[in-house]
Amino acid sequence: MDILKFMRLKIKMFFLFGWGKQTRKYLSEQEFELCRYCHKSKLKLVEITSWATIFFIPIIPYKTKYLLACGNCECSYELSDELVDRIRDKDEGDDFI
Repeated sequence: MDILKFMRLKIKMFFLFGWGKQTRKYLSEQEFELCRYCHKSKLKLVEITSWATIFFIPIIPYKTKYLLACGNCECSYELSDELVDRIRDKDEGDDFI
């Protein structure tokens, strides 16, 4: 192919970007107090990560939050990073208080 023809060739590409894809990861086997709404299930520590995507594939995490979530009624309470660190330390054998 002639180099001039190659330079005139217009290559068309498109990318499908997105955001808001979330993944949920249970961080602790430890169960906490009973749910305040349903009183049936204990709360577990959950990490929710939001991702930027390309062609529906998660590529870049842009936001992470931590929750205590009920497995029964889906109720959740957002936690601060400091409290999450204290809970993780307790899982490793350190005193929580």
